[in-house]
Amino acid sequence: RAHLLGDRNAFEGQVFEEFRDDAAGYRSRRFSHDIDPFDLPADWPIYRGFDWGYTRPFSVGYWAKSPDGVLYRFFEIYGCRPGEADRGLRMDPRTAARQVAAFEREN
Repeated sequence: RAHLLGDRNAFEGQVFEEFRDDAAGYRSRRFSHDIDPFDLPADWPIYRGFDWGYTRPFSVGYWAKSPDGVLYRFFEIYGCRPGEADRGLRMDPRTAARQVAAFEREN
């Protein structure tokens, strides 16, 4: 919806109707976008993605890639005002970068 219609406020379920919370897939990690927690193998590559936001929240997503090519998002830093999930922090880029770097040093 964001790409096709320019709707940058599209929310979960509007774009990809195949996204689902299917309890039957929690253990198998198939056909569900929510799964049971598991320990990530140390040899899986880790990727970071960043979606900048100023008046809207920014998001830093951490992904692990399994040998069969499945990406698992295992952590997110979401830059919103407390109690206001759709309002950004108005944080300058350097401050945001310092916070991300601090998180990565500590974890």
